[in-house]
Amino acid sequence: MITAAKDMLTPMLTGPKGAGSKWVADNIKGCELIVYENIGHADLVECPDETIASTIKFLKRAGKKMAATKTRRPKRKAARRPTRKAA
Repeated sequence: MITAAKDMLTPMLTGPKGAGSKWVADNIKGCELIVYENIGHADLVECPDETIASTIKFLKRAGKKMAATKTRRPKRKAARRPTRKAA
């Protein structure tokens, strides 16, 4: 999870109106919290290189983890077509 210390729209710490990103990260098993100190809400605008690098790093780790566990999506059943009655 990526957050920013100066983010006023989705604050890092828990506020009176709900859970902040730190609380959310603390309550998701295996969640990593990345905090950018000197930016606000728009991490992709304010520090795109760091945000993209963090995202790529996460996706590579997730891909390796999936490959290691050989997780596959279940096969989808073919959709049934409605039968038409002969007129």
